[in-house]
Amino acid sequence: MALDPDHLAAARERLRLLSAEFGVPDVGPAPPEPALVAPPGRHARAADQLSDWVHDRLPTLLRGRFTLTRAHVGWVIAVAAVAVALTGWYVVRANAIGAGQPVPTARVVAGPTPSATASPAMIVVDVAGKVRRPGLVSLPAGARVFDAIKGAGGLRRGVDSAGINLARPLIDGEQVLVAGGSAVAPASSGPVGSGGAGPGTSLVNLNTAGLAELDTLPGVGPVTAQKILDWRSANGSFTAIDELLEVDGIGDKTLADIAPHVTV
Repeated sequence: MALDPDHLAAARERLRLLSAEFGVPDVGPAPPEPALVAPPGRHARAADQLSDWVHDRLPTLLRGRFTLTRAHVGWVIAVAAVAVALTGWYVVRANAIGAGQPVPTARVVAGPTPSATASPAMIVVDVAGKVRRPGLVSLPAGARVFDAIKGAGGLRRGVDSAGINLARPLIDGEQVLVAGGSAVAPASSGPVGSGGAGPGTSLVNLNTAGLAELDTLPGVGPVTAQKILDWRSANGSFTAIDELLEVDGIGDKTLADIAPHVTV
């Protein structure tokens, strides 16, 4: 514990006077009292270790010119602490500003609801005549005569396809009649085929026509017309034009001539 300087000065003066009175030589001023320095603590040791660590990592040229003391370490720690504090303040402030604003959300735009995959449009045609399986055939829209004949089992043996327009497009509900190497369609059912009735030509209905009307058909005379009426009386009505082949006296060639001009 350090003494009061005034007390020390008074004690020195009294000692000097007593020494002069008793003849004791003056020994001069008393040596200064050594200052009591506390042993280095944990923080001081840490600062020394940090100074040594930084000093060891300095370039060789700077080690002799630069000495890192505890004061320097303290300043470095203070500057680092201020930098950390400023960084934390900036982050907290940015988060606070962001919290006060609406968070942008992704906007989902609903597109058209995908509908069930629609099957391609279908058409139904009646294939009759010289095919293996006459009857109704379902085909995709845009099908051709070739597809209709193929769907009916193909041509019968011995029938030549040279006179058949296999590329003609089909329409829903028409009848494809294959007779004598040709495929024709009634004018009321689709595009006019080879030998079809021209514009403005009225078709003869096999189920309602009389003898005079049937007699106007190519290749049909009064006798054949009567046989058509007889067949109709016996069987009720025609359901397909190719049923004319069941009438006595009508063959493939005659059917090919009649088909474009009649309907059922």
